[in-house]
Amino acid sequence: MKRMYLIYKTCMKANIASAITYRVNFILNSLIMLIGNVLFPLVTVFIYNSNASFEGWTFQEALLIQSVFILSTACAGIFFNGIMWNTMSHVVEGTLEVVLIKPTSSLFLLLARSFEFESIG
Repeated sequence: MKRMYLIYKTCMKANIASAITYRVNFILNSLIMLIGNVLFPLVTVFIYNSNASFEGWTFQEALLIQSVFILSTACAGIFFNGIMWNTMSHVVEGTLEVVLIKPTSSLFLLLARSFEFESIG
């Protein structure tokens, strides 16, 4: 288990380092994610402040469901969003065999390599 943690940690550091390489792109992506995550619940605040509402939902319930959606989408995006594209690129390039002969779980290795910081928001 410790070995898998070290592999995942190494892959995560490499992917974050590659995301930070282009600083302007990294800053703009982070800013766009922040704006999107602030504007999404802000629309609900505007709707409820104008005396309109979602039928059957209180203001707190609407914000709660939006926050759960944002949080679950961010967690799923970080860890699982890139695995399909990563696997497909290995198949197209013919390098999947390199992953398959590694002395660790192939699925875990593909999952660790597909960590995407850009998918947080």
